[in-house]
Amino acid sequence: MKLKKILKEARKHQWNEENKRAFLEAVSNFNDYGSSIYKNETIKESLKTITELIYKAESFTMNESDDWFDGISVKRDMKQLKESSGLFAKTVNEMGLLQQRLESLYEDMGYKLGKYFEIKEKIDNISDKEAATDFDDLKDKDVDNDGDTDDSDEYLHKKLGVVAKKVESRIPAFSEMKSTSTPSKFKRM
Repeated sequence: MKLKKILKEARKHQWNEENKRAFLEAVSNFNDYGSSIYKNETIKESLKTITELIYKAESFTMNESDDWFDGISVKRDMKQLKESSGLFAKTVNEMGLLQQRLESLYEDMGYKLGKYFEIKEKIDNISDKEAATDFDDLKDKDVDNDGDTDDSDEYLHKKLGVVAKKVESRIPAFSEMKSTSTPSKFKRM
């Protein structure tokens, strides 16, 4: 019964050429969503810095409070600050687990979509400043986002830099234009 309902719903959606093209283009750009899924800077690094800051703040304020009345208020505030810091640390750890789950689900969806559709590989865009920068001086040398740095990254950096310079010289307002590319084709299995 449920399968009949699913098939009926699927047939309701009309797949004209424009809808097909838009759908295939959206699927082909699936890897572009990864930049919002994967965190470049981990929150655990921030947690370490904030925790150090809390302990230093406690030490500093306790040394600076001269009056016994101020000392009691400061102790109470510092105790609450430490409790908040503990809850913050606990929440960061929970977020780390959720982040791992989110990334795993994203990769699983990409794998399943990749079985049936062509998904473009994500390659970093290169700015004029990066194009002028020597490859050895780049902060992120993994241009092709394959997880390692090798000769292909250096080649892509040089090639993307040349292309960026040529395009910028021909079209001054290129960065403001939206790119349109041809849709990818449905893979046949």
